[in-house]
Amino acid sequence: MVKWREKISQYLKKGVKMKINRSWFLFLIFFSFCFSLNAFEPYETPDGKVILVDFSKKDLWEVSGIPSVNLNEKTPDGEVAITYETEGEKKSVLRIKKYDGGGEWRKKKFKGISFWVKGDGSGSYVQLRLLTEDGEFQHQFYLTGTDWEYKKLTWDKFTDKEGKKLDISKIQMLFFRSTKKFKISIGPLKLELGDGTSILFPLLEIHSAVAFFTEKPPLIDGKLDEKCWEMAPEYELAYNVNSDTPPKEKTKFRLLYDENNLYFSAVLECKDTSNLKTTRKEDRNDIYLDDCLELFIDSNKDMETYTHFMVNSEGYKGTIKRYYDKVKDAIITDTKYTGKWEVKCKLEPNKWYIEGSIPLTELDCKKKII
Repeated sequence: MVKWREKISQYLKKGVKMKINRSWFLFLIFFSFCFSLNAFEPYETPDGKVILVDFSKKDLWEVSGIPSVNLNEKTPDGEVAITYETEGEKKSVLRIKKYDGGGEWRKKKFKGISFWVKGDGSGSYVQLRLLTEDGEFQHQFYLTGTDWEYKKLTWDKFTDKEGKKLDISKIQMLFFRSTKKFKISIGPLKLELGDGTSILFPLLEIHSAVAFFTEKPPLIDGKLDEKCWEMAPEYELAYNVNSDTPPKEKTKFRLLYDENNLYFSAVLECKDTSNLKTTRKEDRNDIYLDDCLELFIDSNKDMETYTHFMVNSEGYKGTIKRYYDKVKDAIITDTKYTGKWEVKCKLEPNKWYIEGSIPLTELDCKKKII
């Protein structure tokens, strides 16, 4: 160390010629100091989770193309969330500056990442990108709701151009990116311990619903005035998707079936149905970007394959099929699938009525497992 300092001192004594070099040295020393100051070492919480991103540490993140940022929001867990608003048209980036190269946490096994997020209901996309030694991996999600949602993403939800498997122990940088206009709040990002392929929600009770057999099928008109519906039990959604928070407005539904079809009806409370978002004016498979009712039916009970039915308040519907392809030996999500089912809607100022019929053949099942 002494020889190194003596050598620098000799350089600096050489006069004007070395002034540029002196500035260069000072720049390096300053840059090195800032670089080490902004490096972030993830830390473990008492419940065993590892905090990958803590937005309350202001010197660890930076933004680009984002004019408005604040830390005024709190997640449902009471943790600091970052809130920012974009202008659209150009790229917006929220970036965690750097991860420290070491740390005992890199030796542990993690099965995914979790965080709270609240959007503005715009339907805009946001990409969560993880830069590792092996390349860049990304997961894209959409801001379809305005309530807090707890996301739990396993590593298979992240993709790269070469189809590599994400190794979180090699992470170097993390950022959120988009080119759309929106407002979003994001809580701390946490790593979930384990080596499985799914992340459970232990706080949520798994509810069940029974479909009653009907000899006379209902007329699908959205009125729900047939006697058969009175015989079916009524169920109410207890919490929002991916969280344990109760919905602000009630959704109640009933189920029936016969030899050929599964029937469903639903009554959705709404402060003002005239304000329901309906940008899709035809049947298409991105109806979920509107205010809509969505049904996910997993007839194989494998928690992997399912049929996704959706309908907006004007009765336009869409279907997405997620199935196992034996040839490719992989789970395929068919976003171009055209489902053959029927649904009708009826609107009142404060209520939205939905009535539908789904052929059992669409569910790849028989009545005995309904």
